[in-house]
Amino acid sequence: MKLLATLLFVGLLSTYALGQETAPDRITTYHVHLNALKHQSQVDGIQSAVSQLANVKSCKLVWIDYELTIVVEEGSERGNFPMEQLKGIVLKNNAQLVNFTKEIKK
Repeated sequence: MKLLATLLFVGLLSTYALGQETAPDRITTYHVHLNALKHQSQVDGIQSAVSQLANVKSCKLVWIDYELTIVVEEGSERGNFPMEQLKGIVLKNNAQLVNFTKEIKK
């Protein structure tokens, strides 16, 4: 009897866990302000590496404005944009991340 009750409880628990709501799909645009860009190789390296991150739809770095614009698909099964990886890419290319803003479109 205890086994039956345990199986019933586990079944209900798994049904509840699978039925939980996930984050809705969304398109997020990150405007990242950089510093210490001195060479075209830095610009190319950052833009190339960020473009290869998961779920990135587009990536553009305007050297004159020191602004990196990244458009990302997020939500549901995709998860969130890997900001730690972005920081690593920027540091690897001898640049500095000053700040960023996030714009969400559903």
